[in-house]
Amino acid sequence: MLLLLLCLVNGEFDLRQPDAELFNQFIREYHREYRTEEEKTRRFLIFKSEVNTIRLLNAERTKDSDAVFEINNYTDQLIPEITKVVPSELTREEEAIEERERYDQEHDIPSKKHKRYKKSGLSHLKNIKLRGPGGDFRNDTNNNTIINNTDNSNTYNNSNNPIENESQSSDDNTENYTFDKDAYRPYNNLPDLPEGDIIPLYHSYCGPYVMNNTEREKVDLCGQQVDQGRCGCCYAASLANYGQYAYANISYTLTHDANAIEKPLFTPQRWTDTVYTSATSRCCGGNPGDCLTQLPSFTFNADYPYVDVNGAGCNLRGDQNSKVPIKLYAKKYTEFSTADLERDEEKAFALKKILHHYGPFLAGIRTGGNGFQSYKGGIFRPKKDRCKGRPDHQIFVVGYGVENNEEFFIIRNSWENGWGEYNNYMRVSNYSLCGIGAMIGKTVHPINYIIESYSCLLDENCKNCDATSLVCTECKNGGVPNERGICNSSPRVWMILFFLVLLLL
Repeated sequence: MLLLLLCLVNGEFDLRQPDAELFNQFIREYHREYRTEEEKTRRFLIFKSEVNTIRLLNAERTKDSDAVFEINNYTDQLIPEITKVVPSELTREEEAIEERERYDQEHDIPSKKHKRYKKSGLSHLKNIKLRGPGGDFRNDTNNNTIINNTDNSNTYNNSNNPIENESQSSDDNTENYTFDKDAYRPYNNLPDLPEGDIIPLYHSYCGPYVMNNTEREKVDLCGQQVDQGRCGCCYAASLANYGQYAYANISYTLTHDANAIEKPLFTPQRWTDTVYTSATSRCCGGNPGDCLTQLPSFTFNADYPYVDVNGAGCNLRGDQNSKVPIKLYAKKYTEFSTADLERDEEKAFALKKILHHYGPFLAGIRTGGNGFQSYKGGIFRPKKDRCKGRPDHQIFVVGYGVENNEEFFIIRNSWENGWGEYNNYMRVSNYSLCGIGAMIGKTVHPINYIIESYSCLLDENCKNCDATSLVCTECKNGGVPNERGICNSSPRVWMILFFLVLLLL
C-alpha cells in the first residue's frame, strides 16, 4: 500500500495495478479529454495492449543495463499515430500515386500499377519528381553536392528514371532486405572510411554520455531537442537537431571553450512550410534529402517558430519569412547504407567508424511492435523478429559506447520532454540495430545521411562571410580559410609560434 501511495505522489505508475486503475491515473497525469465514450473505450483498449507489452518487455530483462519500459504520454496511441499521419489525412498518398502515373503517361514509360504504400513521418520515396522550386533530374552520385546556393533554387542529383526510385512492392511488415547486390546504386555504398580497426571504446558528441569518452573531449554539443509533437515531420525535426549540433561544434572549434558553446534550438518549420515533393509534404511524412536539396539552410526557432506541433495535415503554408536570418548552410550530404556487409558486427563497426570519422549522422529506425514508444532507459535490444520491416522514424545518431560488455549506439529522438534517457536519448544495442544504417531497397534511396555544413557567422577571424553559403571567402590579416570555410587563425600567429619553437630548440 505504501509503494502504491508513493507511486501516486511521484506521478509514477505501479504496473501491478489493474489496467482500469492505471488508465484513470494516466488520464489524470496527462490531462486526457476524450470527445466521446466510444473514443475513450478505444483508447483504453490501445492503452491496455501497450501496458501488456510493457509488462512483457520488462519481464524479459536479465540484467540491470537492459532497457526499461514505462507508461508515458504515448501509451494510448498507436505507432502510426506517433510516427505517421492519422488516417483522415491519407489523401495525400493517392495524389502522389496519381502524379507518378501521369508522369509515366507523359514520358511514354511502360504502364505500371503503383503500390498504395503507407504514408509515414519518414518517406523512403525520394525525389521521384521534384515539384518544389528549381527541381529537376540529374545523374545520381553518392555525394550530393548542392548546386545553386540560394534558398529558392536548388537542384538535386537524381536518376533520370522515376521508376528506378520507386518503393519496393513488399509490405512494410514483411520487408526482408534480400536484394541482388549487383544492382546496388552508389547511394547504398558505405562512405570512404579510414583503414584499420582501432577506434575509441566510447565516443559520444552529445548528452551526459560524453563524460565516458575515452579519447574525444568530454564536451556536450547538444542542448534542448526539437519536439515534433503530433506532426509527422521527424524528417525535418531530426535535421533541426543536427543543425544544433553542427552549430555548437563550429562554436567550440573556434573557441575551444566548453562554457562558450552556443546550442540554439533550430526550427523544422521552414522545411514543413516550403519543401514539397511526391515524397515530402509537411506533417504527412517526408525525407531529409528533399529538405537538403530544396532548402539546405538552417534557421533558429526563435526567428521562425515551429507551429506544427499539434499537427497540420499535408498542405504547405509557404515561406512565412523569406528574409529570416540563415545561421547554417548544408553544402553537401552523402547517402549511405551498410548493405554490402553481412554480419551485425561488421555493420556496427562501420557505423562506429562513420561516427568517429565524420561525426553524428541521420538514420532511420523501426519503432513499431518493439517497445520503442514506451522506452525509459537502458540498452534497447529487441528480438530480431520485433524489428522486421522498414525503418519508420528518423533519428539522429550521436555516439556509441559499452556497458556490462554490451556495445550500443546513442541516438537522439525528436519527441516530447521526458521520453527516454536524459530527455530524448536512447541506447540501441549493436546486435539489434532495428534498421539503423540499413538499405531500404536496391533502387530506393536510403535514409542515412552524413551532412557537411558551414557557418562563418561565428568566426571572428573572418573578414568577408558569404551571406548565401556562409563560407568565409577572406580571412583577416591575410589568413586562408580551411576546407570548412573557417579561419582558425592568421598566418602571422602561426609564423610567430613557429619561430618560438625554433628558438626553444
